[in-house]
Amino acid sequence: MKTYKCGIFDHSGVLSDDRRPVYEADTLILAGYGLTPSPFEEWLTMTNASAGEALTSRGIAVSKKEIDELHARFYREVTARDVNPVRPVMYLDAPEVLAALKAKGLKLAVVSSHPEASLQQELADYGILGNFDIVSGDPSPKARRLVDVCWDLKITVGEAFFLGDTIPDLRSGDDNDERPNDP
Repeated sequence: MKTYKCGIFDHSGVLSDDRRPVYEADTLILAGYGLTPSPFEEWLTMTNASAGEALTSRGIAVSKKEIDELHARFYREVTARDVNPVRPVMYLDAPEVLAALKAKGLKLAVVSSHPEASLQQELADYGILGNFDIVSGDPSPKARRLVDVCWDLKITVGEAFFLGDTIPDLRSGDDNDERPNDP
């Protein structure tokens, strides 16, 4: 049996379900550009690796960086508003699983497409931020960041596992399968 030194997790869909607040933030952005938001179930089929990509696919003519900044702003607004806040929900067993992995001596990291400040805040709100040795929130490709996490922890790529929930996540992990990393 293979021994791992690090577990790397995507955030959304793995540690928490944030589809509703992401959807609400996206609808505010679309409305700001005069576009009619899709119903939630249809929106689910349109989303890619990040909200920025999903909005770009709807024809919003702004840079991905600008969309991601708008998304971060509206996401904070949606989750923190006084009336009807829409907050992500952490999966119930996430704290227990993370604590068990830490107890076994594994280093833990999060690599997510969410903006880092929002990601850190959400992990802190859940009370699980302290479980992670590295938190990487950034819309850039995950494959490179997975290697960076291993490098920063002074382990090889083969000594880490990555748990994601989307096809792009699986590709990110697979892209690193044959890539050496000698810290």
